[in-house]
This record gives sequence, structure tokens and C-alpha cells, in this order.
Amino acid sequence: MGTFTSLVWLTVALPLAGFLANGALSLRRADAKGLVSLIGPGTLLASFAVSLGVFFELAATHPEAPIVVP
Repeated sequence: MGTFTSLVWLTVALPLAGFLANGALSLRRADAKGLVSLIGPGTLLASFAVSLGVFFELAATHPEAPIVVP
């Protein structure tokens, strides 16, 4: 397999990291609305991009090929 298959764990880790960063940032700085508005959608968009990469990488393999995710 290729690059994206080894990064499949990021589809869960990126939104979790965004949640934790937004939570910590909103507790420390209440006026950080702009940064919070950038982190939230940014982490979800990055997770979606990784998911698309995994999908297209797996779609390009032979149908009977074994799929092994490390």
C-alpha cells in the first residue's frame, strides 16, 4: 500500500486534536474567536483530505488484493 493507508489513523486524531485545541484555547483566551474559527474547520478539512486520499488509494488497487493496514 502507499502513503495514505498508513495515515488512516489521522481521520480520528485530527478532529480530536482540533477539539482539544479549541477547548484549551477558549478556556485561556475568550477573545480568540478568529483562531478557533480557523482551527475547527481546518482540522475537519484535513481529516477529510486524508480520508479522500485513503479512498482513492484503495480504489486504485486490484479488487482481490489483500488490504493490510499496519
